[in-house]
Amino acid sequence: MLCCITKTFKKYSYLKSSLCLFFIILFTYLVQLSFGYQGKIIYVVSFVLLLLFLMNNCLLFYKFIVFFLMVIAILHAPVGLLYNFPDVNSIGSLMYTNKDESLEFFFNIPSWVYIYQFLLFVVGVLILNRRIYINKKLSYLFLILFLIIAFTSTIKNSIKNNYDYQSLLHIRQPEIRFFIDIYESFMIVKNQNYEYLNIINTQDNWHPTIINDDYDTYILVIGESVRKDFMEHWGFPIKNTPWMSKQPGTYLNNYISAGPSTVISLTNSLVLNENNKSNLINNIITLSKSAKMDSWWISNQGSKGAFDSPVAIIGKMSDHYTFIKDGNSNDKQFIPDSLLIPYIEDALASDYSKKKFIVVHIFGSHPKPCARTNNQYEKLISESTEISCYVESIKHTDEFLKNITVLASKYDKKWTMVYFSDHGLKLVNKGYKSQTLTHGYDSKQSYDVPFFMTSYNANKIININAKRSGLYLLSILSQWMGINDDLLNNNFDWFSDKEYSDNIDVYDSAVKKISYDSLKDDTFEYYELN
Repeated sequence: MLCCITKTFKKYSYLKSSLCLFFIILFTYLVQLSFGYQGKIIYVVSFVLLLLFLMNNCLLFYKFIVFFLMVIAILHAPVGLLYNFPDVNSIGSLMYTNKDESLEFFFNIPSWVYIYQFLLFVVGVLILNRRIYINKKLSYLFLILFLIIAFTSTIKNSIKNNYDYQSLLHIRQPEIRFFIDIYESFMIVKNQNYEYLNIINTQDNWHPTIINDDYDTYILVIGESVRKDFMEHWGFPIKNTPWMSKQPGTYLNNYISAGPSTVISLTNSLVLNENNKSNLINNIITLSKSAKMDSWWISNQGSKGAFDSPVAIIGKMSDHYTFIKDGNSNDKQFIPDSLLIPYIEDALASDYSKKKFIVVHIFGSHPKPCARTNNQYEKLISESTEISCYVESIKHTDEFLKNITVLASKYDKKWTMVYFSDHGLKLVNKGYKSQTLTHGYDSKQSYDVPFFMTSYNANKIININAKRSGLYLLSILSQWMGINDDLLNNNFDWFSDKEYSDNIDVYDSAVKKISYDSLKDDTFEYYELN
């Protein structure tokens, strides 16, 4: 009888230990995925070995590590699962984004991520109060194995690089790598920010020549977060671009943005890239000023002063700049782009003795779209209010563009205007009522954006179907502005149907070049309820 009880107890203890080990493995895997890494078996095993060592030799520290990683992983899960591990883009977004934009990001998190966070919390709590007893010598063997797996490749790389101490920071173990990636990305963004601020006082390298004198006023409207497949002109079934679709002008039907977010896109399209590095001083504003134009930057995007984004810094290089959210970026409120109209009118009505270059940076269709339309939309699309608001926000932009041309004709008969969007978006919660759009980098539609050029004397619609990369936007705009410069690609006709290159590269969220053709499609299923 006693023997039977002993066997039963041993089986129970074995089952209990096995269950605890399973939860430790699951916890480690979930944490690594939340941090944005792949959860490779070798690194899951190595960290499980470390936890088993700590559990048997330093229980208090074990509980601290588990609790600490659980909290950090839960907080980072929306970024890690939807985007990536900490990189320059995510850290830069954190530094340049205000509180309300951050709240909008959390409002756009898919419901399954919250379920994932809850599961991580439950598993973390379970292993906090469970133990697996193992032989002390075996536990030290586990520690040695962890150190070998986590640090061997790092030490080898350091030796290969002549014992470079910085190579020692390139640890692949996700629980360590996560914090190193945060530190390195933060330092890169911080140093770039100081570099950008210092650049303002340096001299640009432009030596432009004027090759045509067709217009007196050039208006560049930078749109926000617009996928062209959601626009009537490019085939969307709702008539949300009634003005643009009928307006004579030139349409680049295959314009591909440089990056998947505002800063990555615009600092690689409105800035000259030399030797794979963007030199912020050589930008669209300094180019226009070198061509003796009076420059204006009128923005519905935020400005933060000492921690301005590079885009805001470019804007402040202009002769006249206005940020209507300067010091008060309440992006959750309804602050329509139409509030920019009086400032645009002031620019158009100003001194006529110089040519004008007016940049208008709108908030357009930025997530969350219902905040852009004051929760108003004409028709419920695919049972999603967010999608319906997004479609409506594009209609607002169409009306805004129309109003600019009306004003331009009122004050100056010789005007021309270009509109393009900085980047597209990706669909989340596809097929559900909660379906919406947010920033993404793994689909073509995150880069497929509208590009439209018109003028006072445009008399027909011209469709250019050749692919055009946002990485060459500065050269494209210089042709539109009638400016030549040896630093630009001025020997190619960007408004022809001739292909410049068979392969189009874009930047991903880590600011690394990838092939556009390698990206997947993120198609939208349109339907209406009867």
